[in-house]
Amino acid sequence: MAQRKYTTEYKLSIVDRVEKGESRNSISKKTGLSALTIKSWAEKKDQLIESLFEEAKNRKKSKRKKRYGEKIKNIVVNRIENGESVYKVSKELCIPYLTIKNWVLVAQNEREPKIDIKIPDSNEVIISEEEKIELLSIMEENARNESPEDSMFRHIESQNEEISALKKQIADLEEEIMMLKKAAIALAKEIPEKAE
Repeated sequence: MAQRKYTTEYKLSIVDRVEKGESRNSISKKTGLSALTIKSWAEKKDQLIESLFEEAKNRKKSKRKKRYGEKIKNIVVNRIENGESVYKVSKELCIPYLTIKNWVLVAQNEREPKIDIKIPDSNEVIISEEEKIELLSIMEENARNESPEDSMFRHIESQNEEISALKKQIADLEEEIMMLKKAAIALAKEIPEKAE
């Protein structure tokens, strides 16, 4: 029976599972690998990592587009985060500088926690005079930098607010006129007609 060839990346993924606490027997049952093979791979972890980078360097020498596995990305990102320079790692491993920078940025974005921001209602907000002045200056700056469309929409919104205020004022005046008419009618009934 021919022995099956496993990729270095696959071997390292099995070693990772062992290091995270999964038993060799459990992995053996799930993957069909022997527990001795898994033990052997775990003992040769450093050699496997070196081999992984050698494979990456050899791919660079070939003309086809390079594809780096997650394991390589994780190892490189860990080296950068542990203080090595991107330039040094890039030169040593023959991985493009910008590729490594991108991996680091992606890793940082994935780790940053998503924050739920509670927006307080206006009754909960307490703002100092300095903050008010700063906010007003920011708003003025934004107003100066707004697009023509934004300016038009802001103008329309302002006019709509003005129209709403005028409609309310008209309604109040009409109500006042109705009350005055009723009062006039009531007064007219109370005043006796002059005898002619």
